[in-house]
Amino acid sequence: MTKVEEKSVRIIEVMRQVLSKKKPSTEDESIILAWIRQGTGQEFVSLEEWLNCNPNQMALKVVAKFLQDGDTTPFALDEEVEEEPYIELATGHGGTVSGGWVPIVIRDSDIDAGRLFGDKATYIQELVNNHARPVYDLHKKEMEAWDKEKKHMAAAVKLAKRRPVDGEEVEEFEPVIPDLDPHFIVSPKVKKMGKALCSSTSERCKKVRAEGPPSSGKSDWCVWLAATEKRPFFSINCATVREPQQWFGEPQAKKGSTYWRVSEFVKAIELGGCVVRLEELNRLSSYIQNPLLELLEDGRTHVEGYGMVEIGPDTIFVATMNIGLQYQGTYKMCESLLSRFAVKVEFTPLTEAQTTKTLVARTGVDIEVAKKLATVKAQVDAKTGVVGTGSYDHPITYRQLEAACHLYPSIGNEAIRVTILNHYDNDGPDSERSQCLKLVAGVGLA
Repeated sequence: MTKVEEKSVRIIEVMRQVLSKKKPSTEDESIILAWIRQGTGQEFVSLEEWLNCNPNQMALKVVAKFLQDGDTTPFALDEEVEEEPYIELATGHGGTVSGGWVPIVIRDSDIDAGRLFGDKATYIQELVNNHARPVYDLHKKEMEAWDKEKKHMAAAVKLAKRRPVDGEEVEEFEPVIPDLDPHFIVSPKVKKMGKALCSSTSERCKKVRAEGPPSSGKSDWCVWLAATEKRPFFSINCATVREPQQWFGEPQAKKGSTYWRVSEFVKAIELGGCVVRLEELNRLSSYIQNPLLELLEDGRTHVEGYGMVEIGPDTIFVATMNIGLQYQGTYKMCESLLSRFAVKVEFTPLTEAQTTKTLVARTGVDIEVAKKLATVKAQVDAKTGVVGTGSYDHPITYRQLEAACHLYPSIGNEAIRVTILNHYDNDGPDSERSQCLKLVAGVGLA
């Protein structure tokens, strides 16, 4: 017996049991029998008689749906009911499918007698709809996979054409979908905004500025967004781009021929559907910023020696920036470039409670130690950048706190000194280090 036949037998048995325990109304049964007569030319006295003739799965599906929601559309006598054409499709389960349904064997152990007789409509729906996935759903997934494969193939062909070197293989490039960090905290507003920009059909919405102080979560949010939306992720450290052409690649020579070695940045943006993080965008001089102007505005730009670079559909750019004179190595951003990023998300440091929770979850440190460190950080943050005695030039970052928690079980309070106190100047009794030491002592960590 084939798996298609086996599934049909099991569905028929289930329907027999349902009908024997709780028969449909006379009116419902007459509607179904009239439809059967029109579709097959056969007369049946009852549904039981029809079931004994082993009807096809398509007919069973329609009847089951009718019994569930009372939809009489499939049984309308003034319209011709056409059965779906035969479709042959490999299922991965060693069989084929007819009537538009992928067969999956229903075992006796799958049958829940209590639900079978107590909740007929829902149970039949699960058996018919969930145990056998509609082919159109399978086709949709196959088409999505095929579209992605076509993009990869097109990129590979494009790359190969521009690398006419005998024996040269096309380099593989497959940015991974990052793992989701369950301990990363995202506000409801930012979470909702992330989903909105991912689902938007406007490319204008997919260029984002992420600003905020160090350790406020800007960079990690980009990874979280890619992981949540199951998108490939690529990051480029803008501080390492020293020449304009580095964005796109460089000419190479091999075996007497020249070719263009494409940058991974180009591969990522041409892939489509990727989350591309431009880390520390404001560490680019205006000279290095210029190649991005046309690319981000028009979605394409011509590169001499390479050809046309085009941004793939649904690519999301996130530019992270630390704004302020206290951040050395940064440049004033070109307003034309900033205007390309229509969406701006501002990140703020975690609250004391959030900091405590995250430190405990990520490091396993004792909660009391985490609370004390979070308190010290909050007090320093409040006095950072304030003019006058008792102020601090820079805050304590979350990275420092996490390092302290990892070291604390081994070296105790010494961990606080090397990860926090030593980062402040020690120019006398009123120095920033002395002030911070008093805060640390005040919470019992000195």
